[in-house]
Amino acid sequence: RAEHRHEGRYLCEANNGVGAGLSKVVTLSVNEPPWFSVRSQRQQVVVGGTASLSCEAHGDTPLALTWTRGSVPLPPLPRYEVSERQVETGQVSELVVRSSHLSDSGTYVCTASNTHGSLTADFHLLVQDVPAPPSGVSVTEEGSRHLTISWTPPADSNAPITTYLVTYDAQQSPGVSEPREVTVEGDQRRVRLEGLLPATTYTLTLVAENRVGRSLPSAP
Repeated sequence: RAEHRHEGRYLCEANNGVGAGLSKVVTLSVNEPPWFSVRSQRQQVVVGGTASLSCEAHGDTPLALTWTRGSVPLPPLPRYEVSERQVETGQVSELVVRSSHLSDSGTYVCTASNTHGSLTADFHLLVQDVPAPPSGVSVTEEGSRHLTISWTPPADSNAPITTYLVTYDAQQSPGVSEPREVTVEGDQRRVRLEGLLPATTYTLTLVAENRVGRSLPSAP
């Protein structure tokens, strides 16, 4: 378990009481391959925001730090900026992703190399957006005073749907009632609307909500 603190000159002496003793000096150098104090990190950012991935490596100099994504170099986009700096205990390479897109989500790999070896650290970036509007909204069951509607969830925006908000209004009876809202849990795909009026046309829209915000309304 050699460490840098073990480096130095060691003296070995031999003496058997006959004549002068012998001695030999051994110089010990400890070579240190790259290592990371943290080898895996996760970061979340909202679409359009800035993500900063900081890779700090230690080991014998010179240290070379490189970034890849999916085993290939980073795309040559002006939104991707890499800078390096020396710190007291090693070297830091910082990858900044500006104006982030959903497509920027993924695993970014920082590789540190020196003459004694190489090592990688993984940075998992998750870019989150507001949901797209739900699609395929349709009536699946109806009665004189109720409707059951279903829908198809929007495409994944890297943030789970927390709730759906159903808004409906009686178009043929102005002044009879204000628009009504029903909140549905995010894992549901249908809801039954009660207390409707017979012989009345209702206009209904649906929005999805996650931790980032609300979607636009579905087609009425």
